[in-house]
Amino acid sequence: MEETLVDNRLFVMHHAPIKKRKGEIIGSQTDSSLSEYGIEVARRQANRVRQLLGSSALEGIGQIILSSPLRRAVQTSEIIAKKCDMDILIDDRLKAQDFGILDGMTFDEILNNDALRHNLWDYVPELSRDSHKDHGGESNAEMVDRVMEFTNETIPAYNRIGTPLVITHGTVIDAMIASIDRRRLDEIEGKNRVFEGRVIDLTNDEYKPIGDPLSAFCFIPGVVEQESLDQQKSVIRNYIQTCDRPDERVHLNKLMDIFDREVGGI
Repeated sequence: MEETLVDNRLFVMHHAPIKKRKGEIIGSQTDSSLSEYGIEVARRQANRVRQLLGSSALEGIGQIILSSPLRRAVQTSEIIAKKCDMDILIDDRLKAQDFGILDGMTFDEILNNDALRHNLWDYVPELSRDSHKDHGGESNAEMVDRVMEFTNETIPAYNRIGTPLVITHGTVIDAMIASIDRRRLDEIEGKNRVFEGRVIDLTNDEYKPIGDPLSAFCFIPGVVEQESLDQQKSVIRNYIQTCDRPDERVHLNKLMDIFDREVGGI
């Protein structure tokens, strides 16, 4: 009997939110748990994955979640795994970038520190950014190499048993995008935010989000029922203004910016 192969790809998701200060750099040395709000988001992520199972969007998905070893990713994976009856495997190559002594500091704190300011990109020559690691952590080139090793080994390894769902960090997703776009990591840094809350369909050559940014707001009462985009945005903004959790407000405002750019044409 001829063996059936699935497409060479990965399904990738960002872990749910943790509590953090504005502008705080969170890397592999910060092993925070999900916030109360983050747990709610992880449950919504699990529901979305569950809804997509069996559809063409997640065609070929297997029963395996590949997770970063950091708690925020593991907790997100556990919530999705329970909802979708999947198993979890840990891969150290999926952990966030190591920012050394900068981990846990805000950009303002670094900018105001004479001994550390030179680590910000405004002070690092472009041709040196790939190799820069004066902070004592991981250089951008080392980060991209680590992630490329993971994707190059993992994508073909699972083409006979089902595409895995990868739960990881923004810096890892940026590194995946950088390797596909053949650009330096600092040039696309933060692009992962465009896909937050959605599954990314990723191959060695391309990446695309599954669904649209509105899916992240469907839990808000009244959004789905609205007939126009402007009405939907009005309901979302009213909810954000009245929610009493700062981390929820920050996260939803970030997603709203994405929604405005991609859907609202702003």
